Amino acid sequence: MKKIGRPRKAVTKKNISVNLPSHVIDRVNDAISWQTSRSVWIETAIINRLDSIKPDIEEIPLLTLLWEAKNREDCDGNVKFVIQTYLDSIAEKQSVETAE
Repeated sequence: MKKIGRPRKAVTKKNISVNLPSHVIDRVNDAISWQTSRSVWIETAIINRLDSIKPDIEEIPLLTLLWEAKNREDCDGNVKFVIQTYLDSIAEKQSVETAE
């Protein structure tokens, strides 16, 4: 038997309570129109802020990424060995170039 009723929402939301100074709430209210949902406006502002602080992996140097991966607690021992071997070979090449 097919159920009839309202379909479930794809994205569920949770209520949170945030204490804000009244001047911040006033600024939010001034920034939105009477048709705009304050919750949607705040959600969009939070998402934009989080997206702006997320580093672009392409901007991180390869050696930094490898060093960080090697030092992760969940990094497999074999992977750590391969990364360390590669980092050692890079360090050795750099020391030879510096000596020349």
